[in-house]
Amino acid sequence: MKKSIILLFFFFVSVAAKAQQKETPTVDQSMITLSLIFPSISYEQKINTNHTWLVGAEIRGYGSNTGLFTGFFGDYRKYYNLQKRQDQKKNTDGNSGNFLAARLGFYNWIRLNSSDNSLFQPNTSNKGFFAIGPVWGFQRTYPSKINLGLSVGPALVIDGSYTGLDLQGSFRLGFYLFGKK
Repeated sequence: MKKSIILLFFFFVSVAAKAQQKETPTVDQSMITLSLIFPSISYEQKINTNHTWLVGAEIRGYGSNTGLFTGFFGDYRKYYNLQKRQDQKKNTDGNSGNFLAARLGFYNWIRLNSSDNSLFQPNTSNKGFFAIGPVWGFQRTYPSKINLGLSVGPALVIDGSYTGLDLQGSFRLGFYLFGKK
């Protein structure tokens, strides 16, 4: 009887100790976001505790309403401050944190106002361009499902006639559509 009581006591003590341990924050398994500014849709998939892969497509205005940039991009992200945010009782849901990322994008533009009055005409003089480089950014997803993101960094830009350094970045304000913690 004494052994049973002692074993039961140690069982409850170990369960209580485990309950008091902080759970290490982790990124969401997957999430889909839709941005209203510079319309875009993106899918972010967890790779491990604080690394994700994000892919997306976007449309941006160019010049004086003369065209649209269409783009496809991918980020390999490392969220580096999730534990600090959790310790400060800040939200980490929806991958709310700061990140460093490697970004690769392909962009092309479509003219809206052409001489033959067609609404959309591919730009035949430019076959598009690639941009690759590191970015720093942050993402916040609020309980209301509003998603805010900003990223910026240098880029190596490569197209048919030009190769050089430029600045890349994005600003997203939209909604967290679906996700799995």
